[in-house]
Amino acid sequence: MFSRRPRMLPLLVLFTLAVWAPANIRAQSLKLTRSQVSLGVDAFRVDGSGRWVVIREGGELFSRRLDRSFGPVRLIGPTAGSLFPDREFVVSLDGTRVVFQDESSLSRPIYSVPIDGRSGPVQLNGPLASSGFAVSFQVSPDSSRVAYVADEDGDSSLELRSVPIDGNAPSMQLNGSERLLTYFAISPDGTRVLFRGYFFLASKAELFSVPIDGSGPVVRLNQSVANTDVLDFRIAPAGDRVVFWAEKTQYFTTTRRLYSVQIDGLGGAVQISGSGGNVELSPGNGTPVPFAIDSDGTRVVYVADHDKANLFELFSVPTDGSSSPVQLNATLVQGGDISVGSVNAPPFLISPDGASVAYSADQEVNDLIELYQVPIDGSATAVKLSGPLTSGGNVYSFQYSPTSAAVAYVADQDTDGVFELYGVPADGSAAAVKLNGPLGPSGLVTWFSFEPTGAQIVYVAKQDQASVYEIHRAPIDGSSPPRKINPAPVAGGEVQRFPAPLTLRGIGGPYVLFAGDLALDEADDLYLGFLGKRVLPTPGLPNAR
Repeated sequence: MFSRRPRMLPLLVLFTLAVWAPANIRAQSLKLTRSQVSLGVDAFRVDGSGRWVVIREGGELFSRRLDRSFGPVRLIGPTAGSLFPDREFVVSLDGTRVVFQDESSLSRPIYSVPIDGRSGPVQLNGPLASSGFAVSFQVSPDSSRVAYVADEDGDSSLELRSVPIDGNAPSMQLNGSERLLTYFAISPDGTRVLFRGYFFLASKAELFSVPIDGSGPVVRLNQSVANTDVLDFRIAPAGDRVVFWAEKTQYFTTTRRLYSVQIDGLGGAVQISGSGGNVELSPGNGTPVPFAIDSDGTRVVYVADHDKANLFELFSVPTDGSSSPVQLNATLVQGGDISVGSVNAPPFLISPDGASVAYSADQEVNDLIELYQVPIDGSATAVKLSGPLTSGGNVYSFQYSPTSAAVAYVADQDTDGVFELYGVPADGSAAAVKLNGPLGPSGLVTWFSFEPTGAQIVYVAKQDQASVYEIHRAPIDGSSPPRKINPAPVAGGEVQRFPAPLTLRGIGGPYVLFAGDLALDEADDLYLGFLGKRVLPTPGLPNAR
């Protein structure tokens, strides 16, 4: 229902421009590229400050300043005969470098290049044997190093390695005798890397932590919890603790529990979930991880059937296990559970301020999925946020505003099978209001995200033309009609739409980036949409090369 082309990636970002020279005009959007090739722009990334955008177009990578004072600059040209034309790339948060994989062969080496193109790419991984290859990489949050997984020797043994982002020193291996699984994560402060791995001839995955610069030994974080198979983990925002989800089989019975441990392994791991049942999502929910950590790292929210087999409910517990879990949802109707209408959306979200949890469930009527909010510590009963649902209607996805004051959700609330966008105060103090304009017979809202202030929301929908996706802006309280942001598309053209809501980075500013084949069918350009005062940046000198 929500996909259009196999190549499509999330292509919309709300952000702040750091440098902006205004000149009043009467335009709603500005085209940043001039695609004349099939497909055109198929991905872009914005740096943490909102100054730079890096664009993937026709197998090439370009960068430019969003104030138009510099660029576009070609960072890497097309790769002849590429086996993977959609090369992966990441922009460092400080906006100085772009890291990417060369997809011209199965070896997929990793490179780094200055974002302004002042020098060429440098290879970050070590020499690759004829059968060696790189798998994946991550850039540290402090933009100083790159961690990556590779089989450089071609001996079918994956290694976790780390290297300075500018390549000024050789890479170093971080794992020792632990055989590496491909999933790893860098701590928020950029000092440690966590990874799942196993020892030789062992069948259970363990969880390990190691300094990203190799200055200390590898530590096994689940060592105090015997015979566990680590399924997944999350690092607390402060980088001090890790919560991991593990499976344990004893006497032919398998249980899944949550554990918490300091990131350096001191003190050992403690079980923080309850003892009954399993920590897992209701069958049919596509999101694989049934837990999340709040923004200050003090509490964990999770789904489990603690009280009755296959009765999946919502719980909250201190991250350090200092007190027992509390149930957050009200008593569920027979057959009800914590669930959501879309397999691409999680059944609960923690508010950005960490005070509350929004969740969807068929709590009152079986198979009627509605939206609720409850304090994260369970100190008050849940309140219903969604409006009355038509027969067959359900809540499909939802999102908090950045200020935690409001919630937006998509539901077929008024007409079964017609997916529309609604906004509601997070405390339930007023009724939900519809935010989109009238939809045609095949109309639907597919993607939405709040602006950084939380007062407005941007969404993609088939609204004015039933078969065409376009981008609109509306106040979250529904106090005025939505406004279209994109220019009128050519025949067959439309704004890109997406399979699931995205988490967007931004701290203010009335601008939005989006892509679509609005000027030439099947050739997607990048646009800068004006959400507030209609201004246009002063162009700089062309720097394309």
